Amino acid sequence: MGIHPAEAEDPGPFEEIERLAFEPGVCAIGETGLELRPGAPPLELQRELLASHAGLASDLDLPLVCHSRGAEAEIVEALGALDPPGAVLHCYTGPDGPALEAASRGWFIGFSGAVTFRRSETLRQTLAALPRSSVLVETDSPFMSPEPVRGRTCEPAFVMHTARAVAAAWGMPFGEACSILAANSERAFRQGASARPSVIYLLDGRAYVNLTGICGNSCRFCIRNTEDGLGGYLLAHGGGEPSEERVLSGISRLPRRGLSEMVFCGYGEPTSRLALLRRAAGLARSLGWRLRLNTNGLALSSFGQDEVLEVVRLFDSVSISLNAWDDASYSGICRPSVPGAWESLLAFVRLAVSAGPRVRLTAVAWEGVEMGRVRAVAEGLGLPLVTRGGA
Repeated sequence: MGIHPAEAEDPGPFEEIERLAFEPGVCAIGETGLELRPGAPPLELQRELLASHAGLASDLDLPLVCHSRGAEAEIVEALGALDPPGAVLHCYTGPDGPALEAASRGWFIGFSGAVTFRRSETLRQTLAALPRSSVLVETDSPFMSPEPVRGRTCEPAFVMHTARAVAAAWGMPFGEACSILAANSERAFRQGASARPSVIYLLDGRAYVNLTGICGNSCRFCIRNTEDGLGGYLLAHGGGEPSEERVLSGISRLPRRGLSEMVFCGYGEPTSRLALLRRAAGLARSLGWRLRLNTNGLALSSFGQDEVLEVVRLFDSVSISLNAWDDASYSGICRPSVPGAWESLLAFVRLAVSAGPRVRLTAVAWEGVEMGRVRAVAEGLGLPLVTRGGA
């Protein structure tokens, strides 16, 4: 998602780029950059737009795709000051100096069909001088069709000709070169083994915050048992947790327009990172968001009552997963890792009601959940029960 530097004189509302950057599948910010050709917008406007893109990339921890035609040295200097979390010099046709400097900073250099042209020997020499781990191939459709299809409208299938030129420059078999290029692409754009989960995802007009993969329960029906995400988003955290900075900067960047509320709910239990939950919810509250907490209700098993109460009071509504009707059924269905989980859950329900937010209970329509008995518990607590579809 980005605005080309050629559009710097009339970039439109950058907020729209910020909003689109949270859509599923977005893996980079750009193309942005600098353009020094005659007739290009004033350089100062281009630099301002580049800085806006770089700030967004840093806040969302996404790579920055940069146009640098005729401005290769300038873009490397600018990026050095802006320090994005990653960068790709797209469709590189410049001298070797800036490319080597970019590679030394861990950035990637993308080569289009231009590297196959008969008069591009100098560019092929630049390619050969770069660390193989920094090289990408691309189509730059609809332009830059490679030899032997030069003159035709470029399309993605033609990238194989560019990859053959890379293999020749590296002096290695085509298949081996393709394996290196594919691995580079995954690292550059955080795909495959390098993929990282979304911290904020948008579904049904709501923003969801996925701030942890930790959960003290192992519910038999949990979607985490079967899927790594939903709605096109990768949500499973694997072995790592998102940093506090990434969570807070994402919340700060997300425009509220068109979204009814922010829900703290993801592929882990939000209250397991209670201090971060307090800071994140406090930030969202200060930005005017309506807030909902989706929780398994076991926060009191790990944290003090006053600490939990302080957090719950930040929310307009709290949705608590019930899914059972007594201690034995809760242990069998939700498989908690802490002792006394059922009583802790009931204590949290009473605390949430006393804190002031609107409280509801939920249960998943799974074959092991006796919904009539669950509903009787909810009625005894004086709270509504909402049923959800099972995995």
